[in-house]
Amino acid sequence: NEKKIIYFGVPILAVALLAIFYYFGSQIAPAISGVDKNLIAGLSATRSYSNQDFKVSLQYPSSWEPVADKGGFKGKPLYFRGSNGFFGIDALGTDAGVKISIEDVIKNLISDKSNPYGTSPSITKPDTGNIESRLITPSADQSPEKNGEAAFIVRYPTPVTIGANAFLFFMLYADAAHLGEIASSLQLLNF
Repeated sequence: NEKKIIYFGVPILAVALLAIFYYFGSQIAPAISGVDKNLIAGLSATRSYSNQDFKVSLQYPSSWEPVADKGGFKGKPLYFRGSNGFFGIDALGTDAGVKISIEDVIKNLISDKSNPYGTSPSITKPDTGNIESRLITPSADQSPEKNGEAAFIVRYPTPVTIGANAFLFFMLYADAAHLGEIASSLQLLNF
């Protein structure tokens, strides 16, 4: 009788646990999957970053460390750097009562008088399924101080309250060499 339980019960329990994990895991977050999936292979040694306030999780190179002087939110770092790159997160579009398009957000970012992405950055629409997003790639005349920063902007499915404000968009920024691989691992949480 005990052998029957071991032979039949344990595999059935394992399958049931896997099914539960798969179901709830798939309900946690829609993945942002359209940003050059092939680049994710470059993240051979990664760490996970999760921020419940910004409702995101992602993977980044394990050698990168948080940078305290770049600030944070509720004790959680928002910027990481290593010898070969960096990434940071932000939220945009605070006036949830007004229709703000992703094009307006992009225009505002690239038209800043400091030209943070150069004078003629490339704006593309990655295939992210039903999640509206844009990828900003800097032009060759981007200021050297920006260290090749590129940006990935995503419309939240519903506004996200961070502190006292509701935000419509999530922004991942990183050096252009790493943005695709980090963005490929991005998941929006609890929507």
